[in-house]
Amino acid sequence: MFHARAVISGGGTMVRESALMGVPSIEYFPLETYPQELFLMENGFPLKHIKDTKLIIAEAFNYIEKSKKVNTSEKIRELENPIEIAIKEFNRKTR
Repeated sequence: MFHARAVISGGGTMVRESALMGVPSIEYFPLETYPQELFLMENGFPLKHIKDTKLIIAEAFNYIEKSKKVNTSEKIRELENPIEIAIKEFNRKTR
């Protein structure tokens, strides 16, 4: 995925990983967008969710033409560390 110009997948894990690597990613999935994908989109990671089969190919080509691989290293460093959050929550619950 790292060397791809774009990733199109029906699975959330694949598009989350590719978007985190900065690769323009499209999730083709008929249900609503999950919170994990919304979080990535709202934080500027290159991810789209498309439900319509008629739009997927045209949107994919459009996305590839207009999008370049994004350096997401800084964005990732700015995010909270999930391990620290889990430890804080564990300590809060066990007091």
